[in-house]
Amino acid sequence: MAKLPQGIMGPLVGTAGPITGYLRLGIPVVRSKTRPNSFKPTAARTAQQRKLQLVLPFIKSFTGTGFLKKSFPIGTEGSTGYNRALSQTMNGALVGSDPDLLLAYPLVLVSRGSLPKAAAPTVIVEADGNLRFRWEDNSTTGKAKATDMVLLVAYFPDLEQVICSTEAAYRSEGEALLQTNNLRGQKAETWMGFINEDATDASDSVYTGTVLL
Repeated sequence: MAKLPQGIMGPLVGTAGPITGYLRLGIPVVRSKTRPNSFKPTAARTAQQRKLQLVLPFIKSFTGTGFLKKSFPIGTEGSTGYNRALSQTMNGALVGSDPDLLLAYPLVLVSRGSLPKAAAPTVIVEADGNLRFRWEDNSTTGKAKATDMVLLVAYFPDLEQVICSTEAAYRSEGEALLQTNNLRGQKAETWMGFINEDATDASDSVYTGTVLL
């Protein structure tokens, strides 16, 4: 039963027919009456939820960095870099058969676009615990330019944490440093890619392997 504690012009508190009224932070709110949840998810929906549980910790680790907005610049109208990265990972980086699925890091793309990929990329752990990425300068290949910026990613699965950079060096420089020494002793999955100068296109990233800091 609903009440009008302040008279007919006051807020509705309680349930009246198909609506429920209440005060939220002192503000009167009216919403549809809550109905018992009798929904039973289909097998396909349950399988999709399992995929999300595998992928979301990785994708969510980029939240607040702005990285995926730059590294997945090309998509359908209304989609976001976050959503494009999520879709790419769910559709391209899960291996095995449901329910025995695994996220295969070598298949993950942390950037996607039409620019040439990194040529002969490598990564090493330096004595101070930072990561040194190197690659061959292929800035005269196709759409590549010397001014393309390198994208660097180190993801720490045990921490569900990422360290990434979108402006560590130019393609023509052939090497760049990613500051990771605050996570000494942790295992990291690593990638690199490129974006062009105005961040309208990217390269497909290249997986550079697992390292122990």
